[in-house]
Amino acid sequence: MLRLLLFALLLSPLGAVLAQQPDDPSVPGPWPVGYREFSATDSSRDIAVGGRNLPIHVWYPAADAGEYEPAVYISSDFLPLLALIARSEPPVAADVRWPLIVFSHGFGGTPAQSTPLMETLASHGFVVAAVDHIGNSQSASPLPKNFEQARADRVPDVSFVIDTLLALSRDESSAWYRSLHPFRIGVTGHSFGGSTSMGMAVGEFGVITGDPRVKAILPVSGVMDDFTDGALAQVPVPLLLLGATLDTAVPIANNIRAFTLNQAQSPVWQVDVTGASHTAQRLQNLYTVAFFKLHIQRDNRYMRFLKPEYNQQNEPAIALGRKARLSWVAQNKVW
Repeated sequence: MLRLLLFALLLSPLGAVLAQQPDDPSVPGPWPVGYREFSATDSSRDIAVGGRNLPIHVWYPAADAGEYEPAVYISSDFLPLLALIARSEPPVAADVRWPLIVFSHGFGGTPAQSTPLMETLASHGFVVAAVDHIGNSQSASPLPKNFEQARADRVPDVSFVIDTLLALSRDESSAWYRSLHPFRIGVTGHSFGGSTSMGMAVGEFGVITGDPRVKAILPVSGVMDDFTDGALAQVPVPLLLLGATLDTAVPIANNIRAFTLNQAQSPVWQVDVTGASHTAQRLQNLYTVAFFKLHIQRDNRYMRFLKPEYNQQNEPAIALGRKARLSWVAQNKVW
């Protein structure tokens, strides 16, 4: 009976849609991309100086970006840099509750450090927000007094960004009104920002809690040294650990430890890029888009990119490990 039902589904119009091949996650997707930046103040922190004011950079699926000027970013050397595909402030594509991905930059980095990934995610149907971690970024001063203070600031920063964008999505006067799905939120980050991604799931220092609104995390070359074995053993959400075998800044041993310790029921992947260093852009796009498509947009077609068979045939530079395999029901669920 189950086989008959599946056969009937495939013959139906819905089945025909589901049978379509997914968009290639390694390259820009079908949506035009818009870009906006603004600042918001968390009045509950840094009270002595009037609150913690955070610049927020947002990429998003646009209704129509053709007549708008290319977006301009500030590069790591403070020079203007034209966007590859994003346009400056076109309207958000309407009538869709887009999932939200928050990106955390590296230690002393900048929100614009991974713009090709931000643009690619937005073109595949995500709103992507990158926060400038004031006091621990290239574009802001002063630098943090110590490493622990930088860590302590970051998880609350990301939660505040989520608060801010969800509030704008509820505000009838906002350009973001009804544009975000409140239950489809993921976090990614590079290097020290990868540590922030993990902190959003398991907390920091035993006193800063994770954010239960975050449904999947993807640390890229993430720093895992300061998390306890117990924290890494029970990551409560789907996790993909992306790293590179020749990375000397954040050795692949960080990901090996986090993957080996993980005992949670949620799926966990370890994706190692053989022969790459601290960045590997195309492959970063592929696995980040595929992972969030699967676990945030809930599009099961993207599971194919996270299977060993796909990597063996198409990405020989990838070594992929997986735990807590999804059940047959979960893999074949019609979302």
